[in-house]
Amino acid sequence: MARVRPFTGVYYHSRAGAIQDLIAPPYDVLEPAQAKKLAEKSPYNVIHITYALNKGSDFYRRAGEGFHRWLEEGALKKTSFPAVYFYQVDFNYLFAGKERRVSRRGFFALLGLSEYQTGEVLPHERTMPEPKKDRLELLRSVGANLSPIFCLYSDPGLELISQLQTISPEEPAFEFNFEFNDEFGFRHKFFAIRDKEVVDKVSGQLGSEPVYIADGHHRYETALAFYQELVAQNDSRAESAGWIMSYFCPVQEPGLVIFPYHRLLRGLDSSQLEGLLERISEYFTPHLISPQLSPEQFSEVLAHLEKLNEKEFLMIDSEPRVWLLSFKSGLFPEYNSRLEVEILEELILKRILMLSQEELLKEARVHYETNEQKIMQEIFSGEYQLAFLLKPISVEKIVERAKKGETMPEKSTYFYPKLPSGLIFRIIEPEKS
Repeated sequence: MARVRPFTGVYYHSRAGAIQDLIAPPYDVLEPAQAKKLAEKSPYNVIHITYALNKGSDFYRRAGEGFHRWLEEGALKKTSFPAVYFYQVDFNYLFAGKERRVSRRGFFALLGLSEYQTGEVLPHERTMPEPKKDRLELLRSVGANLSPIFCLYSDPGLELISQLQTISPEEPAFEFNFEFNDEFGFRHKFFAIRDKEVVDKVSGQLGSEPVYIADGHHRYETALAFYQELVAQNDSRAESAGWIMSYFCPVQEPGLVIFPYHRLLRGLDSSQLEGLLERISEYFTPHLISPQLSPEQFSEVLAHLEKLNEKEFLMIDSEPRVWLLSFKSGLFPEYNSRLEVEILEELILKRILMLSQEELLKEARVHYETNEQKIMQEIFSGEYQLAFLLKPISVEKIVERAKKGETMPEKSTYFYPKLPSGLIFRIIEPEKS
């Protein structure tokens, strides 16, 4: 079962500046202009060591040098004792055209690395090679976990996380607002917990079953590859590298928000689009929702996402008309256990539109989007010929599939909000005997 333990963290000293000027969203959700804006906030902003602001192979070297220079300068400080770290974020989000506000609680600790086959840590999505190659180079250069992975664990009654929430904060402790791009009203609370009895309870409870990777599959697999490298080299850091900094959130947490990745398609030729509805009708029953979609009607279309049944999703064509596609499960029982995102990928994107797996991965033809406001802008921009809007995959489905050893297509789930980088770091160094 999962191995979880506390760790000696590294965090921003107050001399580096206000924490809200130093953290950043994960590198893989940022546009270059957004990263540049974050970098301008402070020379110590984490973006300088997580994102290649200037494309070039020396980014990895500069990131490694920068991280260790910050330590020498005192901008970063190492904690005195191992701890777990409670983290809560209160946030607004938009789904199905409605704004909502929730809180999500969890904690940071180390997770022991292992091959998926052992059953200690279970994935739910497939990964792509390029991101892993990039993060491995960064990990080799910096020798530290700069960003956590996001894991799920079972906490019936939410007893463990509720206990952690009530413990008196210890340093490092932060409470701040962080606003980025179109995200406002985000309140963050972060503090260390060193109480041995509590820390042992965390390790004991999570050690009784597997944990599930929600977000960070690429970083997990990269960390495992790095660990295996160090073991092969008999490197003194190998034991330390066998653990990865992780954030753990209860499966039962009410504020656990999962967005779907909607698919927008471009660059399709006439042979792919000719008779499309007729070909789709072989597998789906199409219901016309809107014969001529306008921006003013878009919120009404989004509202349908909450009403979708199993094996249903929306399609917007170039007219633009909106269709509700209901899968003919009775005619194709072999797909009864498949999720909407799998049915869409296998039957429409690959079989009907004849897109290859390579085209789906490179995103030249397919754009993946979670933001509903951006989707509306993109649909009416004229750049896209088709859009498919999906409902979110429930956390229960994610856990169920992970337990069976079944992974979903890339870009199936988006856990919102993403965990910020820069709250806490962890150095990979020789273990003290």
